[in-house]
Amino acid sequence: MPAIPYTFANGTVADASQVNANFTALTSTPTGPATWIPGSVAFATSAAGLGQDNANLFWDDTNNRLGVGTAAPVAALSVSSGGVATQIQIHNSASGTAVTEGFQLALGGATANVWNYENGAIVFATNNVQQMAIDAVGRVQIGTFVSPRRLAVRAPGVSGATDYIAEFTNSNSTAGDGVVMVCGGPTGADTTTKLVWFLDGPIATPCGSITRNGAAAVLYNTTSDERLKSDIVESDRGLDALMALKVSEFRMQGDERATHGLVAQDVAAVYPEAVHVGGDDPVMEPWMLDYGRLTPLLIRTIQQQQAQIEKLEERLAALEGSH
Repeated sequence: MPAIPYTFANGTVADASQVNANFTALTSTPTGPATWIPGSVAFATSAAGLGQDNANLFWDDTNNRLGVGTAAPVAALSVSSGGVATQIQIHNSASGTAVTEGFQLALGGATANVWNYENGAIVFATNNVQQMAIDAVGRVQIGTFVSPRRLAVRAPGVSGATDYIAEFTNSNSTAGDGVVMVCGGPTGADTTTKLVWFLDGPIATPCGSITRNGAAAVLYNTTSDERLKSDIVESDRGLDALMALKVSEFRMQGDERATHGLVAQDVAAVYPEAVHVGGDDPVMEPWMLDYGRLTPLLIRTIQQQQAQIEKLEERLAALEGSH
């Protein structure tokens, strides 16, 4: 009697004898442990039978957790080597399959490692958008752009007087705490190293810097190159403007110490170049004053006074010569 063909759901065709043989193989008791422990994950052994090794492969059916290297998984997937170092290695067709190829997550003692053995980047993304990358030479790029800097941050969409890209806070809140340390240049005398560089717009032209000035000093610089200026004339503002400034005594809110100085709103009416105009919130958007910007006014005042002194000296000499 000819065998009756049977077509499976996936399109495979087999005759009845093949189906019966496969069914018998699947339902017969293979060579394996005498007792199966709940949670065991069966696997083929070298003896062509089935085996279980709960210490290395275990399914927690109650909590739907898989343990690799542990019979007590604590998460959906728990991996343990049972030793000091635990590693998860990922390969693909382009990386090769050696231990020094591909991508590795590892825990060695108390140190966690994210390790890319390939000559490529590690990319971090949220909401289906790249947020940060570490490229093959170690440059950290935060934001979706490419920069030659070792650390580069760009945050498109950040705007407003109180919205900032970065914040550095020492939460210890003790007098004398440090917040940011900037180091650069050789030990000893140096006048060329830029410790901080300020640019006009996104990676545009320089408008200021903080540079080394010898072995124990820095310069706070504002761009003042003659080649970048036009309509240069001598200023008449000096003594009159300086005399219009009102020096006040006051206490800053939150500080009991009495001090004296200038009020930004007063200075704005006389010499606005030295004032940063604030917003409605005096705490987050206060008016500010750059005392250094008053230096040209002081210089011009001294020059005008010196001219007056010289004229008076000439008149005095003429009076004395007439007697």
